Amino acid sequence: MDGSSSTREVRAALAASLTATGLAGSGTLLIACSGGGDSVALLRALLDLRGKRGFAYALRVAHVDHGLRSESGRDAAWVAALAASLGVAAATLRIDCDGLGNPEARARVRRYAALADAAAAAGAAAVLTAHSADDQLETLLMRLIRGAGTRGMSGIPAERPLAPGVRLVRPLLRVPRDTLRAFLAEREQPFLHDPTNDDPSRLRARLRRDVLPVLADVRPGVAGNAVALAEDLRDADHALAWAARGVVFPLSRGDARALPAAVLHAALRRELDAAGVPADRRNRDRRRAMVRACRDGSGAVRVFELAPLQLRVERDRVRLIRGDGRGAQEQPPRPRRRSRPRSA
Repeated sequence: MDGSSSTREVRAALAASLTATGLAGSGTLLIACSGGGDSVALLRALLDLRGKRGFAYALRVAHVDHGLRSESGRDAAWVAALAASLGVAAATLRIDCDGLGNPEARARVRRYAALADAAAAAGAAAVLTAHSADDQLETLLMRLIRGAGTRGMSGIPAERPLAPGVRLVRPLLRVPRDTLRAFLAEREQPFLHDPTNDDPSRLRARLRRDVLPVLADVRPGVAGNAVALAEDLRDADHALAWAARGVVFPLSRGDARALPAAVLHAALRRELDAAGVPADRRNRDRRRAMVRACRDGSGAVRVFELAPLQLRVERDRVRLIRGDGRGAQEQPPRPRRRSRPRSA
């Protein structure tokens, strides 16, 4: 079993991630385990690796019960029994997903908040989730469909801060789902199936059922290509943010024209983000219109408003000031008054 290709790939990816993130040594890791195949594979792989040279971490399991399905209590009991059979302490985190807005987004926010609290209580430096390369591919496709920009197309990050002193780490992000399933099959390890993953009304489920098999048939290894693309775009987005650090408003029109459009776009995005302007597709298109206006040869005054900010493109400079709260729009230039000749 130790020599199988799936075992080698899973262990290598896990070892590389834990080493790179500094989590391989002593300390406690909290595993978010839904009971699905990916998270069960992560739990089993962490147990396989623990105790080997350089890997001396303690493990805790956390299962989040959203209470959204009638089977959620049964799932929580199954995960608790699995953890007990493996000798790992486990806790069930029950959250309330009622409220306004998108229920999936609301559940995600509350789930990560509960995991952060559980990690802090357990003294864990990180929460580990089992997102795979296929999850990355699905995410990129969803964001492409919805019109994401460079930042959105950088996909799921392999690591990010979750709370003060707690990181969220996804050590299996480069591993295809099929490899994780093979890893489990070799161990005859059962796992749970979430029926919401079969609901075609959910975009991710529909892509998983109808699109990913076609892509994998056309190009085997496409999930790995998606992971590489996301990493490249994340690096590119960071590079643009770094290059935009020196762009300060007000800015001369000459300097605006000399800047690469992507850097000027990143500088505007930085200011709009700081002001709390939503980074949606509509506002991204407006930022592009702003960049075009800053760089063109027109001397006319143009005003763009994305509350609470206002961008004024004037003859000689670009100013970013507080607006009056109206919707963003490009206003036609006002006619310039001709000066009257002075009387003698």
